[in-house]
Amino acid sequence: MSWLRVPLSSGWLPMAGVLFLFSSTLIAGSGQWSGAPDNNDWEWPGNWIPKGIPNGSADTATFSTSSKRDVLVYANNELNGVLFSSDADAFGIIVLPAGIFQIRGLGIQNNSAHQQSFLSQADGQGNTASLQFRDYASAGLNTSFHSNGGLMFGILGPLGIEFFDNSTAGQGKFVNEASSTVGIKGGETAFHDNATAGTGTFINNAVSIDTSDAGAGVMEFFDFSTAGHATITNNPATSSGHGGSTTFFNESKAEEAMFINNGLQAGGAGAGITAFGGDSTADHATSINNGGSTLFFDKAGAGSSRLVANAASANAPAGYVVFVDYSTGGTARVEVSGEGRLEISTHGPPGVTIGSLEGDGAVFLGPNNLTIGSNDRTTDFYGVIQEGAGRLPGGTLTKIGKGTLDLAGAGTFPGLTTLNGGGIQVEGALAGPILVNSGRLGGSGTVASVTVNAGGLLAPGADLGILNINGQLNLMPGSTYLCSLFGTHAGAEHNQANVSGKVSLNKASLVIDLEYFPSVGDSWVIIKNGAGAIKGKFQGLREGAKFVHDGLKFKISYKGGDGNDVVLTRFR
Repeated sequence: MSWLRVPLSSGWLPMAGVLFLFSSTLIAGSGQWSGAPDNNDWEWPGNWIPKGIPNGSADTATFSTSSKRDVLVYANNELNGVLFSSDADAFGIIVLPAGIFQIRGLGIQNNSAHQQSFLSQADGQGNTASLQFRDYASAGLNTSFHSNGGLMFGILGPLGIEFFDNSTAGQGKFVNEASSTVGIKGGETAFHDNATAGTGTFINNAVSIDTSDAGAGVMEFFDFSTAGHATITNNPATSSGHGGSTTFFNESKAEEAMFINNGLQAGGAGAGITAFGGDSTADHATSINNGGSTLFFDKAGAGSSRLVANAASANAPAGYVVFVDYSTGGTARVEVSGEGRLEISTHGPPGVTIGSLEGDGAVFLGPNNLTIGSNDRTTDFYGVIQEGAGRLPGGTLTKIGKGTLDLAGAGTFPGLTTLNGGGIQVEGALAGPILVNSGRLGGSGTVASVTVNAGGLLAPGADLGILNINGQLNLMPGSTYLCSLFGTHAGAEHNQANVSGKVSLNKASLVIDLEYFPSVGDSWVIIKNGAGAIKGKFQGLREGAKFVHDGLKFKISYKGGDGNDVVLTRFR
């Protein structure tokens, strides 16, 4: 559909080379647009069969074939529905500035093979039309909608396209264009009450001129409205202008919508953004950030959404997932890649809980705690967890839930890592101390000091491997140390804790996983101690104690190896 550009003058509309005078209004009830109308004017009674203008809450406007298919609406109109018959041509319904076009009940029904188009037109001077859906009206299928500009900044009034009550965007396609005029908002589509975006497709375009004082295309959700199963794309600016945006307020929900937030400029300037504020929630949505960002503020929640911050590419910088204020991460699945980042450094204390973390991107804690594991997923993270340059120090990490978090990258933050459930496998490095209250700590990486409380388990490696502890190892009463024996070579055939500091065993339990038939005389250094004598013993195992495991005889020494290592030996 090629839209008519219709300038308003004193009582006249120049259009397609024809001038006609505005008619006096004649309301007639339901009607069909004529096959040979006098002009393009919706308000011209003679253009309808029977003669008169459909304009009432019970009225339906029907379109079939016609010689004039761009229809201009310049007054306030209210309809039960707009019906396109099976043989209908492709029409364009253009609502002119200051006009309000309300559709109730039946909504838009397109029975034709053609896409039917609607334009909420602005004049670039702060005057805009408003296309409104109310009651249970649907925007239908095979329909397209454009909102090409908005009001002046600071002025309240009807928006370009609005859904109220229990109305739905159906399967419509919507484009909110940016303003090209300083001081004027871009096109807007807003959902109120219990309205839903249905399975619609939405594009919010960015400002194309080099100014931050013109508005981009936007979507807004208020009250209890939902994004349904819609697909929403927020496009980026190429200069200092604003990117397209989607924002949730009040108690609105994203449900299972898909958001695509694009960016073009380093640092996120002018990027597309999806933001959640108030008590809104991302629910079960997916938000993909290709240089754009997903932001949670106020007390909004991420629900059980999937949040993806992609790496930079030839066409886009890195994406961001950001939590500020006292927003919550719920059970969200967070994926960060390359330069993509999860940012919680400006969140209120004590921090944020998320469902899981994966990828090879960056996490910035600042002074806050990041709790991972509320969705019980097992994931691998190869990236860097850090406080971040220029951010307040004090960041910490907590693992909860049933899943295992494999940390194969670097944890450069010096704060505490606490394991309260599931497992942590350290295959990279953690700069700070680790406290195990519940769950299993393992891996073949490097960690700082380790304390394992009652109910916790230390199992170096992943069955096999050496966990390097650059600090003290404290196994508290009620804790467990698991050694896995596949052969006598440390790391390759059995696991080991290699401790640079002091070792305290405090009657912790020793559990042996014997995975081969050892020969008499085989021995294993299960804890290599680099600083002084071992303090304490394993529960029930004094120095030189002999015991039977799987029908074989073993003995233990806390003075083995180079004189202060924990060594098991098989004897006859």
